[in-house]
This record gives sequence, C-alpha cells and structure tokens, in this order.
Amino acid sequence: MYLVKLILSSSEIVESSRYIDEWTKELKLKYDKETRQKIEYVREKYRRLAYQDAVQFHGLHLVSDDKLDEIRTVAREANTEMQAIAPDLYAKLVAVPISEETIREGELYEQIYYAILAQMSKTLLDHIKNLKSDTPSKRTRKTLSNLLDKFEELNILGDRRITEKIQEIRKIVNMRTDEMKKTIMADLDYVLEQLKNF
Repeated sequence: MYLVKLILSSSEIVESSRYIDEWTKELKLKYDKETRQKIEYVREKYRRLAYQDAVQFHGLHLVSDDKLDEIRTVAREANTEMQAIAPDLYAKLVAVPISEETIREGELYEQIYYAILAQMSKTLLDHIKNLKSDTPSKRTRKTLSNLLDKFEELNILGDRRITEKIQEIRKIVNMRTDEMKKTIMADLDYVLEQLKNF
C-alpha cells in the first residue's frame, strides 16, 4: 500500500512583489489570466484522475500496490500537459510505501476502514441528495450501481466487512429516494462518530 500525493505547479506563481505602503503589498503574478486558467484546468483534471481509486485519509491518499502504476502514468501525462503550457511547470508523484504489518498494527487499520466507509457514504449522498423524484429512475439506479462497482476498488484493505457493506448498500438502491437518503445519512453519521473516537 502507498501514501500518494500528486504535486502540480501552482497557477498563482509570484514573479515579483513590492510594498506600496506599510499596509499594502503588490504582487505581480508570473502568468496571465488565460494561462492561469489552463494550469488550473490541468490541476483539477489530473487530481481527479490520480485520486479516483484512492482512499482519502486525514488529507492523504492511500492506494493499493496495483494502482500505483496507473497513478504514475497520470503524473507523467499531467507533467506533459503542464510543460506544454510553460516549460518551467511540472507535475510529479510522491509515493511512500506502507507495509501491511504497519497498517494492521494498532488503530490505523480501523481508521482506514472507517475512512473508506465515510468516503463511500459521502459519494453516494452527493449523488442522491438532489434527486427530485420520489422513486429513483432506472438511469439513477444504474449510476448508483456503477458507483458501487467502483467502491470495490476502494477496498484497499481487502476487508470482507467492506465487501459486505457494499452488498448491503446494493439493496438500498431499490428503496424510495427519501429512504435511501435517511439510510445513507445514518450510516455516515455513525461512521463519522467512529472516526472521532480515534
């Protein structure tokens, strides 16, 4: 397992600065608005790609060994796009290995377990909270089912409880919208409460 961070050049690089008076400092940015927008587009695009199968954990991202090559490819593509904007821009990946023995020691394993459950619940809630219909459409159910398939990738611990939870959530996809929301919100509240205990 790896802790990963995709580092990308900022769009707000300061070229020079000067004090106008004792309360005011003027900054001159290196890139114009259009270039900054291009940089931000690349940053958002590749962050999303790099972390799509990662578990968010206290501001860090955890991935299984088999996902590392995919993220390295994403980092190389991001770097190519950054340098196409300007040669001094870059993207690079920092990956720190964590042994399975370390993870299974103490509270860390349970913290990661609950972080995975929280991420699943938040993602589902984001998809259903704005549904207007009392009964989710066939298309909505298909989207939720595809999300659940993706959650299998988040089970970086290989924990059977997560697999069982995904199977349990599959059953609620057939509920009415309000029931789904209540069930997922109750799950999320419980998981967040558990995370507070660490």
